[in-house]
Amino acid sequence: MKEPLSSAVLRSIIVFFLYLLALISFPFSLWICIKRISSLERIVLMRLGKLQPIKGPGFAFILPCVDKWTKVDLRPQSFDVSTSQLLTADGGIVEVQSDIEFRVSDVTSYVLKLHHHENTLKELGLLCLKNIISEEDLEDLETKRDLICCKIKDELNRSVINWGLEVVHVYLHSVKVLKAAEPVDAIGTLMTALKAATGNSSEHTAAMFPLIPELAEKNSGQEINKNEQNVTKTQLQPEYCVTAIKTLAALAEKEGYVKDLSAKFRFDIVGRSTSRLLISFDKGHISVFENVESSKQSDVQLMLTEDNLRDFLNGEVSPLEAYMDGKVMVTGDWSLLRSLAKVFDLCRPKSQST
Repeated sequence: MKEPLSSAVLRSIIVFFLYLLALISFPFSLWICIKRISSLERIVLMRLGKLQPIKGPGFAFILPCVDKWTKVDLRPQSFDVSTSQLLTADGGIVEVQSDIEFRVSDVTSYVLKLHHHENTLKELGLLCLKNIISEEDLEDLETKRDLICCKIKDELNRSVINWGLEVVHVYLHSVKVLKAAEPVDAIGTLMTALKAATGNSSEHTAAMFPLIPELAEKNSGQEINKNEQNVTKTQLQPEYCVTAIKTLAALAEKEGYVKDLSAKFRFDIVGRSTSRLLISFDKGHISVFENVESSKQSDVQLMLTEDNLRDFLNGEVSPLEAYMDGKVMVTGDWSLLRSLAKVFDLCRPKSQST
């Protein structure tokens, strides 16, 4: 939006008089106004709330009282992430220690979009590490460690690139086995594969995403041919999850769930790109908003992957259970997750719902 003329004129007058004051107080003003910037540093400068061109390397002239500036280090930095008792895909339990190296790629986005970057990066790194390790076999942690590191790096970059950061390297330097992997049930695995190949697993597929009408209709009362299976796979996308959440919210409102709750939940969904949803509870009325800004106020923020959201909608796990298992990162009043779990319990069979 273009700045009003009166505001621009007033800004120019204030800046002019401050420059004049700095000139009158020369050379004493040099100690206050001149900042040295090394070759691996930059300064992001806000003058009366207006973003100025990036400063550095060299020297920058800072006006007192009206300039708010932040010095950014462009050198690679690293932090360590350690986990305790992670369950692998084949039933093993491990402790993992890793180092994540990152650098600032866009100083403007880094300063304007990210606050308390150390804690945010550590929590995001821990979430990605837990999610990816839980999908790998114990043997792969030794034989395919480089590939796993690449997966973690790619998953992190999908989120942090919007914050002006880039993950350069991920190192898994310690994997301690607390419990060996469970023996593989070769017969059970073979039977599962045969059922999937012959189409006998279609009933299970039909149970997935019961709140998406198109998917439920395609899978009810008939076998799924190859073309329909391809459609099913492509339909399990974020936009269908959004449709399911809206349908779920309408159902919860109709059933009179959480009538006394007034709270807002923001979902930061990490996938091929980061998308944000806001679910607002207002004493029985439930609203769902798409593509909200990261600055949108909410009582609880959940950072999760697309797979975590699908698990919620499948009824396989509730938000509270996912938080307790470390699969979802929560900031804000986590006790409100109990109320959110009541809504997602509509996705679960009655024997499992609480």
